[in-house]
Amino acid sequence: MPKFVAKGRDGAGFRGNIRVFCRVRPFHHEEDYQSRTLFTLDENNVFLKVAETKIKQYKFDKVFNQCSTQGDVFAEVEPVIKSALDGYNVCIFAYGQTGSGKTYTMEGKPTDLGVIPRAIQALFDRTSGSNRRFLFTFSMLEIYMGNLRDLLVPGSKTQGFKKVPSALVFQGYLAVLHNQENEQGH
Repeated sequence: MPKFVAKGRDGAGFRGNIRVFCRVRPFHHEEDYQSRTLFTLDENNVFLKVAETKIKQYKFDKVFNQCSTQGDVFAEVEPVIKSALDGYNVCIFAYGQTGSGKTYTMEGKPTDLGVIPRAIQALFDRTSGSNRRFLFTFSMLEIYMGNLRDLLVPGSKTQGFKKVPSALVFQGYLAVLHNQENEQGH
């Protein structure tokens, strides 16, 4: 189950500085049927069966089930776009084990765009009619097995860490939208 975090400011339609979501991907046809009965979920919780009579509960700000669409996910993440336009630094990142759906959620595919292309499009759509100037910087990094790779540099080689900073210990993608207008006092 990939988890992704949207971080921005408190504001209209945005509940809290950090929100943690969980998206449960559909089962692959080759996955065994028993694994499908190991968990249940509702809008804010995942209940994992850890023993015959023991269930562990995980709470999230939002849980997306196997039928959730890319649009459903983006609708929950979209308020960070307004925060970026208001001059706040925002961050969206996904983490989870290999094969859990991070890349699909964040990038999508040409016929079903993910969070990143939708966020960039929303930024351009919302700023195109404005008489203000915006300068955004965008970073997209992958952290995998203690190695950091810049995904926006073609052919980028991974760079290992002696010690991974605690904020970057999650395997997955880190995308940061940064509005420099706020820092320059405009």
